[in-house]
Amino acid sequence: MVFSRPTPEALLECLGAGVRGFTAEHDGPAELIEAVRAASRGEYHVAPGMLELLLDWHRARRLPREEQARRRDRDLLGLLAAGASTRTIAARMGVAPKTVRNRASLLYRRLGVRSRAEATRLAEERRLLD
Repeated sequence: MVFSRPTPEALLECLGAGVRGFTAEHDGPAELIEAVRAASRGEYHVAPGMLELLLDWHRARRLPREEQARRRDRDLLGLLAAGASTRTIAARMGVAPKTVRNRASLLYRRLGVRSRAEATRLAEERRLLD
């Protein structure tokens, strides 16, 4: 696929449709030939400029995910501190009870505590629930 103005969304849509070779108009014939050869071998070929575009897009999207994870951890910690049961937390967060146990376990490890009570005490001391 040759693009005049590639966007990350267009590249991803093409990947989903099965396109294997990507170049831009300004990349020149050698890049196009390599993309065709790679695709004929069943391999992927992404011109360096397009790969950089995808990587930049991916990095920009990671920050919101990390923020979402922090928010989920705060929500979980708040529910744990409020004394909510695992089943109640699971229902509120829209996940399975086992997921709540796993996330709580990871949260305890990150906080350096071993229990709900220790996590609650630490959260209050550090004002993590404000």
